[in-house]
Amino acid sequence: MHPAAVLSITEKLAQRGQETVLYEGPSHFWLRVSSLSASVFCMSYVGIQYWSVVAFPPEGLAWWVPHLFVPIIMVMGAAGGWFALSTAHIIRSIKAVPKSMLPKTYLTGGKAKKTKEEERSLVALNASPVALDISLSSVMPFMPAKRIIAAPEEVFLPFKMQSTPLGMGLTAAPAAPKRTGGFMDTLAMPFDALGRAVRGPFMGLRRGLLREGFAKIKVKDKNYKIDITGGKVLDQGKILDHVVAFRPNRFSRVPQIW
Repeated sequence: MHPAAVLSITEKLAQRGQETVLYEGPSHFWLRVSSLSASVFCMSYVGIQYWSVVAFPPEGLAWWVPHLFVPIIMVMGAAGGWFALSTAHIIRSIKAVPKSMLPKTYLTGGKAKKTKEEERSLVALNASPVALDISLSSVMPFMPAKRIIAAPEEVFLPFKMQSTPLGMGLTAAPAAPKRTGGFMDTLAMPFDALGRAVRGPFMGLRRGLLREGFAKIKVKDKNYKIDITGGKVLDQGKILDHVVAFRPNRFSRVPQIW
């Protein structure tokens, strides 16, 4: 993308005089509930089995049994950590904010001594008409969401947002079949409701285990996750593609399919 084209789009966003939501992620309620519940279960198993079998084995237990439980406990501990981290570093929203709306401290960096990375970040932020206000989902309920203010050139994507299921509009749930109101439809209603109730926790647990539907995004050289199977994106992702940098070479693994 030619720099002049990028500049013209960021200037238009700045001229609006207000925040522009470029990306808004979907609710990850069931992902958090399922993943944290699975993590608590795994960690509880680790604590109970270590205390009752390894640290203080019961009398009469064969000598080799505690040793056998050690790899099992290690695997369960790793699984607990995997589930817990599945809810971390998820981007909730990306907004373009005119530079004039930012507090001066963001543009000056305060009086504290700055590293070279912080100085480069300030130069990039002052050179751009807009800044990107990136909000992260909180890992635990009732915790405040973390915010990152970055220049557009500090955000890298290994893919084009418009080529993702979200950008192509492939995230809508299939339409429910029409009901005729007959006896069989009435009989099927409670099973349909049960299926919808079970689907949320099951899909949350599956996404927590397999990390489905998330792609990597770099912000100030740190990796985060962005949901590309749900939520909202402005203009099918074209605006975000124009604003941020497309740098697949900055990632160790670039997704080819979603």
